[in-house]
Amino acid sequence: MKKALFSFIVLGMMLSLESTAQIQLKTTYIGTSKFKDEKDEYTGGKGEARIYQGGINIPVSMKLNEENRPTAWMVGLSGLYASLENTGTFEEALLSDIYNAQVAVSHLRPLNTKWSLLVSLGVGVYTDDLATMGADNLLGQGGVIFIRHLKPNLEIGGGAALSSIFGYPMIFPAFYFNWKTNGRFLAKISVMNTMELSVGMKLNKLFYLHLVGEMNGMMALVEKNGEDVIFSHRYTVFGLQPEIKLGNALSIPITVGVTGDRYAYYQEKSLKDFFNDDPQENPHFRFAPYASVALKYTFQKKPPQGQNLTK
Repeated sequence: MKKALFSFIVLGMMLSLESTAQIQLKTTYIGTSKFKDEKDEYTGGKGEARIYQGGINIPVSMKLNEENRPTAWMVGLSGLYASLENTGTFEEALLSDIYNAQVAVSHLRPLNTKWSLLVSLGVGVYTDDLATMGADNLLGQGGVIFIRHLKPNLEIGGGAALSSIFGYPMIFPAFYFNWKTNGRFLAKISVMNTMELSVGMKLNKLFYLHLVGEMNGMMALVEKNGEDVIFSHRYTVFGLQPEIKLGNALSIPITVGVTGDRYAYYQEKSLKDFFNDDPQENPHFRFAPYASVALKYTFQKKPPQGQNLTK
């Protein structure tokens, strides 16, 4: 289910539970590693990747109820550029550039003391060439998720995600899970925009140290041999992440580690290929060194209960 699981995550990238205004910038480097083809054989080729991304989440309006849970309208914007530097006989078979950009409007509201509802609708651009971008590179996305608040630090949810990934509207299952602890020792498991696992500790007010695991990816809607196909680039990260806190609003997480197999392949726009888990059809790069640095800023202003930010 690895391919399908990644696709579910891509379909759910628009959905966000962050009801505070945030800005994030991140740059990533994935070192050189060997490439294996669809027969799981080395081709003699190698590749590395550089990824630059940013995003902003803006709560257009928000008010808090008695349980301090928000009713909010939010606008999210994000963009990503990936440069895949490949060498060897397979070089022309893979993309060298990927551009992803998304905009979405989301609404979050409590249904009662135990449940909340998240609804999101947006559109994204997924291409390998901005100069030739057209309607075929657009992807409509949306979703409805019901969230159960089990504990103050534990939430689970499920619902449906809507996507035009096959060229027509299609409904997929959507999942949500979020658990975290606070204090000196920190832990977090999250399935939201990506899959994320983190355990660590607060060394002092300015310095945190985490062990992290993440699943990330991007894709491009392209034409190959006269057919519309999907190019997927996905990878898993394991590493050590020191995080520098510059006050309550600004932080700089720096991650150093390795990537697992970094998959780069084309797939048809069909349900059959979407759920195909045959490892022989997953060309990939092998393990590689990984490094990233990010800048996160969270606007700290919170409205009093019942106050609307638009007033």
